[in-house]
Amino acid sequence: MRTITTAWVVLLGVALASSAAPIPGLVSTGGSTPGTQDPAWQWFYTPTPSQTYSFVPAWVTDDSDYPFPYWAANSPSSKWISPQQGYGSSYGNYADEVGYHYFLLMYDIPAGYDPDTATFTFNLSADNMLNSMWVNSSLVMNGGVIGYGSMQGPFTIGPTPGLFRNGPNSLVLIIYNDALPNPPDPENWYTWNPVGVRVEILSSNVDMLPGGEIPEPGALYLCAAGLFALGLMRRRKQA
Repeated sequence: MRTITTAWVVLLGVALASSAAPIPGLVSTGGSTPGTQDPAWQWFYTPTPSQTYSFVPAWVTDDSDYPFPYWAANSPSSKWISPQQGYGSSYGNYADEVGYHYFLLMYDIPAGYDPDTATFTFNLSADNMLNSMWVNSSLVMNGGVIGYGSMQGPFTIGPTPGLFRNGPNSLVLIIYNDALPNPPDPENWYTWNPVGVRVEILSSNVDMLPGGEIPEPGALYLCAAGLFALGLMRRRKQA
């Protein structure tokens, strides 16, 4: 009897441990090759804060020219995204518009999971300045100079009741691009003024609601039977 009880305690622990999952679609910036459009993150520009948006895919910034190596080097885990494909003499782009650049990621928390348990941890870098960060229209990070030469963090959002929800969720970073004293001069990179942001998701987690689909009963019974058989063999040896 003790063997069976032990088996079920072990299986219950396994079931509870497996009742959490990463948040689907909550991904780092730069999910494609530099110089191509990001498959998940989108971008929108407005000279002043706006309530009307028209997003288009952001670009994974080409790292073969400016602003690299001044921006922290892309990595397999995350890459910079920007309004334009690339900058410098390779593209003839040297600056982005002064104002607010919105970067949007849509992701989904499936039914059966508890959005109040959702949390994620990330590193961040931005150019020029982080204005703010929002989850589902709720402010989660105030603005400030984050820096572009290295990744900053880690930062953690959640768990916060009411912040996340089942179904579609949004993550928005607003980057403000400052004006420079002079217009961009192709011969002087000090006058160049691109916009970019890099988000590296380190981890995310959301718990399953009570009664969710954790290991199927059939699988639990099979595991219990196996542990019970091992217990019988051990008792026979001792006898």
